Order: sequence, then C-alpha cells, then structure tokens
Amino acid sequence: KVTKESDNVAHNILGYYVTNQSDGAFKEKMSTIMGEDWDVNDKLTSSKMAGKVMEAIYNQNGFVLESLGKTDFDNQRIAKGVSVKVAHKIGDADEFKHDTAIVYTDSPFVLSIFTKNSDYDTIAKIAKDVYEVLK
Repeated sequence: KVTKESDNVAHNILGYYVTNQSDGAFKEKMSTIMGEDWDVNDKLTSSKMAGKVMEAIYNQNGFVLESLGKTDFDNQRIAKGVSVKVAHKIGDADEFKHDTAIVYTDSPFVLSIFTKNSDYDTIAKIAKDVYEVLK
C-alpha cells in the first residue's frame, strides 16, 4: 500500500510505530543518500534530494523499485508524459504536486519534478519535453 497508493500515512505507521525506523539512524542514512541534512520533523526535501533517493532505490533493483513501477498513478504526471515504463513516487500537499521517477529509456534516467500552484498536466508536459531530449 505504501508504494502502490503512494500512501504516506501507511509509511508513517510502518516507520514510526511498527518498525521504529524513522529514528536517528534512519535520518542519518537518508541524509547520506540525499547528500545533505534532512529535517525529519519538517519533512522538507528538494527535487534533487528526492532524485538521489530514487537513484538509490534503482541501484538496489529490488521489491520497492518493482512496486513503484505498478502504482495507482501510472497514467498521470511523469508517466503520462512519456511513452516508456516508469517507476515513480508522487507526493501532494496543499498547493504542492510532485513526482520523482526512473524513466526506462535505453539509458534509464532519474527525473524529479516538484511544483507549486501547478497541476498534473504541467508535470506531464515537463516530463515529455525532458524525455524527448534524453530518450
């Protein structure tokens, strides 16, 4: 459910209450992956930081990556703008709409698009433009 439905509530339940993995060690590991300090309490991140996490997931080539390739959002945002398979994680909060993906071209690449006061079709258009250049 965490990856298929992009359910951050499910993540929080698993991370905080079930596995106790949203602790100092988790913050340290995530900060290492992202290349900068991550504020766990405010959960602020950048498009670049999200891209680094997606790259780490891609390099693991495991269940999480497979799950991100089969989400309830595979017909919108980055996935809508490209004609190849993607593995992606979306995020919405108030006026913010985001998507970070592995785009499976002959040479797969990470694409991370964070928007404010925009819509899903804008993300799809940006993805299409980038894809047309990098495919």
